[in-house]
Amino acid sequence: MKYKLLALDIDGTTLNRKGELTATTKQWIEKAVAAGITVIFATGRGARTANKIRAAVGLDDAPMVFLNGAQVWANQTRLLAQHFMDQSVNSKLYELAKAHKSWFWLYTEEGMVTREDFRQEIIDQPWVKFGLHHQDPNKIIEFFNTIVSWGNLEVTQSAPENVEVGALGVTKASGVQLICDYLGITMAEVVAIGDSLNDYALITEAGLGIAMNNGDPRVKAVADEITETNDNHGVAKAIQRILG
Repeated sequence: MKYKLLALDIDGTTLNRKGELTATTKQWIEKAVAAGITVIFATGRGARTANKIRAAVGLDDAPMVFLNGAQVWANQTRLLAQHFMDQSVNSKLYELAKAHKSWFWLYTEEGMVTREDFRQEIIDQPWVKFGLHHQDPNKIIEFFNTIVSWGNLEVTQSAPENVEVGALGVTKASGVQLICDYLGITMAEVVAIGDSLNDYALITEAGLGIAMNNGDPRVKAVADEITETNDNHGVAKAIQRILG
């Protein structure tokens, strides 16, 4: 078979709009595995919440790309790579969120910390990922452009209402490349399916990049194919085409 690895985004892609894994999607993921394809998640989520979906589709021993590529796992116990942001920006990110009364979350080595859990001493810890959420789209644009202007962070989005930040050069694509190296395959043998800006690099670099029809127009514009929406079993229908 031409393709050896299938990298799936979770939210807006594998899960429907209600956050559900449908029986149809689960069935076709299982068929891809049965056909000899390594199926992984490449997600902005951290391990704690992503592992629930991982278990639901029987991918307990599969490699995973979490936190937009900041954590790459060979399996549930072996961490291949973890990338920390430039620690000098921790205070700047916190002050930006605080100044605009934005909800925020971040990941340290210990896991996720939300605005409600934040303590001042966390600023001095190494951060893997930082995220801002705001309902005002103008604020989101301002956050995005401000952080990009600093020049030392990777800035993306997993939804229109948020901005997600990681170490410069770290993306889902860099994470999947590391898994390809680990498995002894190439990016040309990868199918990637996603919907948001944090899927952009992976969809452009994969051998076959597929965007969800409910996806960001910027992602759809660079995809090789567009599948159905996440409410219309888009992942299942893409896998069906891949398997022929």
